Amino acid sequence: MKIIMLSAGSLALLTTMTLNVAFAAEKCPEKAQQINDSNSLLLLGGTVKGPVKQVVVGEFGKDVDQQKRIISEFDRCGGLARADVTFDKHEGDVMLKMVQNIVRVATGWESVYDLSVFVIKEGQPIEVNRKQGIINYQLGKQGTIASSSDVFLLQGEKGFTETINTYDSDQRLIKSVARGSDGRANGEYSYHWNRKNQLVSSNSDTSKMTWTYDQKDRELRLLTLTHNNYSDLTSSDECQLWDDHDNCTLSYSHEIEVFATVILLTPHHACRQG
Repeated sequence: MKIIMLSAGSLALLTTMTLNVAFAAEKCPEKAQQINDSNSLLLLGGTVKGPVKQVVVGEFGKDVDQQKRIISEFDRCGGLARADVTFDKHEGDVMLKMVQNIVRVATGWESVYDLSVFVIKEGQPIEVNRKQGIINYQLGKQGTIASSSDVFLLQGEKGFTETINTYDSDQRLIKSVARGSDGRANGEYSYHWNRKNQLVSSNSDTSKMTWTYDQKDRELRLLTLTHNNYSDLTSSDECQLWDDHDNCTLSYSHEIEVFATVILLTPHHACRQG
């Protein structure tokens, strides 16, 4: 599921429930797992093994209070049927609220979202930014998401983002390029996989993620490097527990964030899926 960016001094908790679904492999698309992994990266921000029914994430600490909930349904071949996502974060004087609903349609998927940012002044939240939109994900001939179009209102102004995706011969996502009127949504992501079809890295202009796996092919460690105009963040997440499908459900994290004049080192527990 979505890779979780954890803030300093925080504690996160995740629980999952999986469906007991009998897969009829002979009736599922060829390379179904690779196709589902690629589509899940674009729809949910990560990959999963097995039909995950529910993901609940809570994060709290001295400087941050964050709650995220994803309730999803998958078909018998592991493809996403629908997902309902809520996200609330309060850090310092800033609040963020997001609601997203994703549903399978004839041409692919449709995602409706509403994202608001608030600043706390004199104890009251004041909305400073709001983005509402509909994303249509278009399927290609192989069953992967070939492109997507995001039509939105940003502070009341109409805008759009178009994304084109590229795959290798095994239907694994290798590049995603977004261009449009919202500069913060623009950019290029590249993805790299190993011979076992495991995602090993993801790169963009502002971030780099690297995954390593243990001898049982379970996700063992995630290293994330993130850069912005204010700081450089290095986060290392090492998995402690796995579910029956070998998804990581509990990890221990170390973070180092370097600001202009301050270095902050924080170990904390982090739980995530995917």
